Amino acid sequence: MAGKNEIYQAEKRGSNSPCPQKAGGFYLRKTVFAYSIHLADKCPRANIKTIIIAKNKTMIKFFYTIFLALLIALFVGLGISAFYPGPKEPQYPAELSVDKPGCEESQELKNTRIEFERANRDFSENFKSYSRNVSIISISAAILILIASLTLLSRIKMMADGILLGGVFTTIYSIIRGVLSEDTKFRFLIVTVGLIIALILGYIKFIKTKEEAEET
Repeated sequence: MAGKNEIYQAEKRGSNSPCPQKAGGFYLRKTVFAYSIHLADKCPRANIKTIIIAKNKTMIKFFYTIFLALLIALFVGLGISAFYPGPKEPQYPAELSVDKPGCEESQELKNTRIEFERANRDFSENFKSYSRNVSIISISAAILILIASLTLLSRIKMMADGILLGGVFTTIYSIIRGVLSEDTKFRFLIVTVGLIIALILGYIKFIKTKEEAEET
């Protein structure tokens, strides 16, 4: 960042020129932030205060967009967990945690161990099925969120960007839950859906928008 003396000297040299605003902008462009060059070229009267305000607004918008996106992803994840709870993991029996070296395991302890192992296997299978179902629900929610951000809320740009990013985060969550299902075909299917969503978003958000801007 330029010091106050440098900025003062730049303004002083600019005030002595036939066109103070343009000359001042020329010297200031050499002393202030690099991003002020483009702004000074378009608007010679723009000063450092205006640049700082614009930068602060951009940062606030960026953090708000990230914050809104995270809240949307959490809303979907916690909503699924609240209304569609997963299977409970069996607790390891306390009597099995007591190690008695040199002592033969009693029949009661053997039955307890076998029962726990069976319950643990059932939990593992149920959790895979649950993860698959959660992945389907969350990818459906992500698609609805993305459609809403690109249609109904597209005119509210700041909110639309946050909701759009929230849909992306929800899609990532869905892919993670799909991986936890340990079903190879389902993993491929959910990743394919995520890829299609990414390609469509990229086209609508960047390529199509650019083409429309060039036409106007």
